[in-house]
Amino acid sequence: MFVDIAERKRAEEALRASEERYRTLVSATTSVVWTTDPAGRFVEPQPGWQAYTGQTWDEYRGLGWQEALHADDRERVLAAWKRAVETGEGYESETRLWHAPSGRYRYVAARAAALRDQAGGIREWIGTFSDIDDRKRAEEQFRLAVEAAPNAMVMIDQDGRILLANRELEALFGYEREEVIGQPVELLVPERSRALHPDQRRGFFADPRARTMGAGRELYGRRKDGRQVPVEIGLNPIVTNEGVLCLASIIDITERKRAEQEFRRYTEELKRSNRELAQFAYVASHDLQEPLRAISGCVQLLQQRYRGKLDQRADELIEHAVSGAVRMQTLINDLLAYSRVDSRARPFERCDLGQPLAQALANLQLAIAESGATVTSDDMPVITGDPVQITQLLQNLIGNAIKFRGDQPPRVHVGVDRKGERVLFYVRDNGIGIEPQYFERIFGVFQRLHTRTHYPGTGIGLAICRKIVERHHGRIWVESAGGKGSTFYFTLQAGSAQDEQPGQYRHGG
Repeated sequence: MFVDIAERKRAEEALRASEERYRTLVSATTSVVWTTDPAGRFVEPQPGWQAYTGQTWDEYRGLGWQEALHADDRERVLAAWKRAVETGEGYESETRLWHAPSGRYRYVAARAAALRDQAGGIREWIGTFSDIDDRKRAEEQFRLAVEAAPNAMVMIDQDGRILLANRELEALFGYEREEVIGQPVELLVPERSRALHPDQRRGFFADPRARTMGAGRELYGRRKDGRQVPVEIGLNPIVTNEGVLCLASIIDITERKRAEQEFRRYTEELKRSNRELAQFAYVASHDLQEPLRAISGCVQLLQQRYRGKLDQRADELIEHAVSGAVRMQTLINDLLAYSRVDSRARPFERCDLGQPLAQALANLQLAIAESGATVTSDDMPVITGDPVQITQLLQNLIGNAIKFRGDQPPRVHVGVDRKGERVLFYVRDNGIGIEPQYFERIFGVFQRLHTRTHYPGTGIGLAICRKIVERHHGRIWVESAGGKGSTFYFTLQAGSAQDEQPGQYRHGG
């Protein structure tokens, strides 16, 4: 008997110690703590509950606490609480509870466990609830943002289970979202790639950072009907209370792939057409040389032998034939020069532009002297290109500046404006200028704005300039006004800075 009393006292002391630890824990927690009798009724005042809900003891006594629950949540919460009370199992739920200080309902997470006596019966329920309203609102805003996203969005956990999907994912893959939630993400992966996907997923969670999935590889998604669609996937880690999750953005690139294929096809057709056109121009021009030389030789011999021996009309006809043959020879030579921009192109190399400029000026030495022109230049940089073609480009532009001069001796300046990897060049003159409506036309093949009587030439020089610049992946354009000179601009690829050995030139007549 005395042993039973002693054991009972020890048990009571242990229980009091346990309850004291519990009270200490309650006072230290930020959650609201509450207790009920075995039937789930409040039988003593709950200060934390009263402070949060604003209910008085008379209002929440017994089962009155139910009135603080949101009406839409009440049935669900009470059913879960009744089940816990009847089974004695733990209780967990999230619900909206009236929050008196803010005057509105706020989300809380509630938990409760049964405290049992020595016989195993439930003596009381001890529970807590924590305010999770800020988190729930953030989750709702996040969910709405995902739902409104223009791309298919899916969130998965570290086991690869789909937790969230938006309507764009339904449209892309043909599933209702209820069909994919809780399913492995491999459901959306083609069968040939499914075996590798878990390792790729584990690799992401081992190093969770934003990235493009499968960079450099073609990715495909598998629709519900089995059809595969090309996709581009962006991965983003989302840190939550439950751990790191992965939010994937999936873009259907079917139209982009189709456009790329069309672009490649058109590009190849254009390249082939250009090659055929260049070959035709070269062959046609080359094949015309021999009969033209025969015709030209005959009419020139006829002119030498019979000039003045026939009537005036005959001399005029012979003169027209000779000049026509000369013009035809010039046209053929220019057409050959135009086709050779491609057919005789040399590999690009780094070169000091001062050297092609010096060569161009040497080739124009007679025209400079006869016109009294002055040609100046900035320090020339190193560029990447074909030195022979750059020489021709500069020679054509400077030659035009001298040819289309006004009443004053020509003044031509070759300038430079470095802009990162591209270098902007310009050739500025004080010549007759160009009206704006002709800015594009002058770069066409055999396009002339003046008669041969005033300014000789075939009108192909600027077309050659454009072709050279475009071969160097640059642009060429003009700014001008009638009677106020012209400035031709073009861009070239810069060479490395350490290779630059600038030179300045001044040539005068």
